[in-house]
Amino acid sequence: MTCETLLITCAGHPFQPLILHGPASLQSEINVARISGDTTRQLKLYTLLATVNGHYDFRSPSLNRAFRDTEPMAFATWLAAKWNLAQ
Repeated sequence: MTCETLLITCAGHPFQPLILHGPASLQSEINVARISGDTTRQLKLYTLLATVNGHYDFRSPSLNRAFRDTEPMAFATWLAAKWNLAQ
């Protein structure tokens, strides 16, 4: 399922109203939340605005190159080590 099909499928359902925002409408929503004193909504909207502006876009999703001294390990190995479990 593509994002577009998911949006079309979810649109119009009363349990999950669909609101599409761009940078300008997000800024307007932030202003409304600020005026009404809704700090929780402000934080959520600031995060969405940062996402729209590419703040969370990474060229390479792997941080292995940044930390060459660190050896990656499987989650199961890490969990067993933290909980002293025999593998």
